[in-house]
Amino acid sequence: MKINRWFWITLTFLSLPELLFAAEQEKPADRDTEFTKARIRYEKNPDNAHAAFELGYRYQEQGINNKAKELYERTLALDPKFVAAYINLGNIESARLNYESAESYYLKAIDLNPTHPEAYFNLGALYQNQGKIPEALEQFQKTVALDRNHKAAHLNIATACLKLYTASYQREHLTTAREHLTIAGRLDRSYAHVYFNFGMLHELENQPGIALAYYREALRYYRPESAQYDKTRSRIEYLERAIKR
Repeated sequence: MKINRWFWITLTFLSLPELLFAAEQEKPADRDTEFTKARIRYEKNPDNAHAAFELGYRYQEQGINNKAKELYERTLALDPKFVAAYINLGNIESARLNYESAESYYLKAIDLNPTHPEAYFNLGALYQNQGKIPEALEQFQKTVALDRNHKAAHLNIATACLKLYTASYQREHLTTAREHLTIAGRLDRSYAHVYFNFGMLHELENQPGIALAYYREALRYYRPESAQYDKTRSRIEYLERAIKR
């Protein structure tokens, strides 16, 4: 079955545009407990930079970014070389669409520690959100050069390459995307975004049957209440209709 070329420009790839420095997955009850512990530690040690940072991070987890920013700034007043505070301040500014401010925080983190992969990753995410795909790709490549097991960076390299392919139709972008999706999949075999973007890749190659198989696999790992689940369900339904025609 041949799918018309015009369709490809409408594809939406999935990526992970934000990754906080202290990114540990916790249950809501655990987060409440950790927040309480962090608050008590800071109240006992208000002049400790790590205590200020930890409480700021716990506020940021809850989406209370004004308080988080205040505590990160307190962290830097206590320790001007606290790299993670710059990164998370960058994330707050990025979420507020204050891109110039966010970039300055990420660049400061890189200046202080040029070997910190999350600084490059979040800078790449910032550029990606602005539609600066080549610049984003460069930062994600720097991330995996420092941390070859950074699955989100491998995913985002693939995402950037797929987007570049839709603009140029240069097949080397598909080759690079495939390589990095494969690496991300090896690092985490339940990584739903990888299966989704493999589906996108095979749509770009006019292979709807293979794309369907990948979307169905992605659906196994997305939560039914998530937007990604609905997006994947829509791709499956679209291709099923297209194949029948």
